[in-house]
Amino acid sequence: MRAVHIIDDETVARAMTDTIRRTILLILRDRPMTQTQLADELGLSKATLNHHLKILMGHNLVSIVKKEEESHGIVQKFFAATSYLLLYDLNALPKDVVCYFYPAGLERSRGIISMLSMKDKSFERDSELAGFITKNLSAYLIQAAKPYIEKEIDYGDESMVHEIYVRAIKAILKEKARQLWP
Repeated sequence: MRAVHIIDDETVARAMTDTIRRTILLILRDRPMTQTQLADELGLSKATLNHHLKILMGHNLVSIVKKEEESHGIVQKFFAATSYLLLYDLNALPKDVVCYFYPAGLERSRGIISMLSMKDKSFERDSELAGFITKNLSAYLIQAAKPYIEKEIDYGDESMVHEIYVRAIKAILKEKARQLWP
């Protein structure tokens, strides 16, 4: 599977405003699954799951990676995410679409600041930094991810995601320091 997919197309981004679709992709980046396995995992009917899979496949976010014929003649299709990490280019998307992704961005920012605060308590009190990270994290992640776009990775390989986040956070802190001490 590809390491990274940057979503800057409004139609694809609108399809991804659905929580179930985002969850399907998170599950399918770890291992291929049949429709039955995925429906059971999510507690969805096969009809509901089929609806979401068609949309995801229509946007090339999910593909069939394997078919197995069972002893009774039924062919099982295994679905997988086409990319491990999806990043949304919030600067390229309309504001009404971006608002769906804001809560996740805010939680990422809080997580980053919490981790930084474990080493330096001054980060806890820097509300300006929290706003800066929330506003700019998407752009920094996209910049950090560009070298990985053409790379292929294995299912469940989180190491590349960590590398991208570390690069993005280092760049954010460097930029913030530059603003504070020109």
